Amino acid sequence: MNRNESWNPAFRATREAEGLRIRVPVKADRLRSSLTFAWLLIWAAVEVLIVLLLRGRFTSMGAIPGGPVPLAAVILPFVTIAGGVILWNWMWGLGGMESFLVERNALLARWDIWGFGYSRRFGRSELRSVKAGRLKNRRRGSPWGRMLIGRDEGEITIVCATQIHQYGKGLTEAEAWDLGEVLEEEMAVRFHLPRFPRFRPSGIP
Repeated sequence: MNRNESWNPAFRATREAEGLRIRVPVKADRLRSSLTFAWLLIWAAVEVLIVLLLRGRFTSMGAIPGGPVPLAAVILPFVTIAGGVILWNWMWGLGGMESFLVERNALLARWDIWGFGYSRRFGRSELRSVKAGRLKNRRRGSPWGRMLIGRDEGEITIVCATQIHQYGKGLTEAEAWDLGEVLEEEMAVRFHLPRFPRFRPSGIP
């Protein structure tokens, strides 16, 4: 493998001044994005109706009897939260990305949506292993609010001294193994660590 640049349908690795950066974009799913956008429009309509109700717009028009509307006030926070989750899923599906940067003494993992996101730094001393595996605790049919890269069964697990972190959720197992191998090889070179060969489970190309 060319350590300065490698390409895979699921990710792209390029050499930068800081180290090797690997970008893993969310896999495009037009049907899912369209359905999520439809739910987003429904949420927006309901939110506007509730706000107008609370402001007495319909009461002044005679559409509903006058008086307090406590039920709408109770429902509004839940509708707003639900809409935020739907909006999050829609934006993540369109512009979400995970990335990894192997520096001289650390591994930097990041998720973002169109450049805005959060990074986590794993120092060389706290890292125990980076390995591919089967996605754990996947709730089929309920991906809302979950940062899934795809709809498959693979993931990358970063094991530290006190915590375990998962990335690349939803990659195929073969893609997860490819990504794990690129990370392990670069970390072995950067961190001056021995690299022992790993054998893929049967059935993973």
